[in-house]
Amino acid sequence: MKFRSQKAMRSANWKWLSIEGSEFLFDLAKDQRERANLARREANRLEEMRGRYAAWEATLPPIADDARVSLVYGASDIPKPS
Repeated sequence: MKFRSQKAMRSANWKWLSIEGSEFLFDLAKDQRERANLARREANRLEEMRGRYAAWEATLPPIADDARVSLVYGASDIPKPS
């Protein structure tokens, strides 16, 4: 997903998520609501999933120019958590 540079992948019970460079790692078997970010505790798993995603992403074709979208709003228009 191009919005906010989101990237995500799932491997068995693990989910890796990246949003604008902030990374999250969840064990969905223990945390279905994705509340505990295990990225620091499971650094090796995070690195492995990030690498697998990057390898997959490298196989994708580029986005065609006629498929690109320009948004009429910018980052300052997006609600921020308080």
